Amino acid sequence: MAQWEEYHTHVLPHCVGKWLGVTETNYSMAIITLINSQIDREAFYRRPMSQVLAPLGDGVLQQLPKIVIELEFRHFLMVLWALMSLVLMTLSLMRVMVHPNIVGNGNKSSADIRKARLNAISRLATPFALSVAALIVPPTAVRTRYLSVTLGLAFSILTKKMIVFSMAKMKFAAVQFDAVPILLAALWIRYDDRLTKEGADFVLGVLCFWYTFRMLRWVNVTINQICTKLDINCLSLGKRKKD
Repeated sequence: MAQWEEYHTHVLPHCVGKWLGVTETNYSMAIITLINSQIDREAFYRRPMSQVLAPLGDGVLQQLPKIVIELEFRHFLMVLWALMSLVLMTLSLMRVMVHPNIVGNGNKSSADIRKARLNAISRLATPFALSVAALIVPPTAVRTRYLSVTLGLAFSILTKKMIVFSMAKMKFAAVQFDAVPILLAALWIRYDDRLTKEGADFVLGVLCFWYTFRMLRWVNVTINQICTKLDINCLSLGKRKKD
């Protein structure tokens, strides 16, 4: 969403309120990943909230709704993560919808503004489809790591494309065909009862290699095109031209 906002406004929202945003989220995820590698995740995250909040005393527990007390710690954290993400995405959407690049400076008709807003939202169609694909895969059908890595690689390609197209002032298509393989795989896993869990893992494993190859290929082609256009070298110095 941050790169989508930059594409339309040419301003990257690195933070919200000077304390929470893209930068803080990335660093927090990195720190949490390092911490998770050093603890017993099953024992730590499966604790009920009543146990997590017990050191605060019964007075605090009595003030909280029963649904919160009965939640497992992992579910509570996921709810917080979803709420935070929803707030950040909503703010990003609102900023784009009222930005002068979309609404103009009083010189656009309501029809033109509506068209510009729909055009901007349409570029979220493919990321939204990827999110839906992740949700339609039954949790018991695959190993979560296989799905998350494949989905992350697909999102990474889309994000890199949007960054480069924004810098180059090129059109970013609403429909990105890089999302098609994982969408088809998600539908296959969801509706084919004959596909075993091992088979589903194998399909997603193959897609991991495919998206890795696809990313490296796209990056290579893009770098070559940029170097050719600007007449520069990448990671090396060109021969000095004689006067």
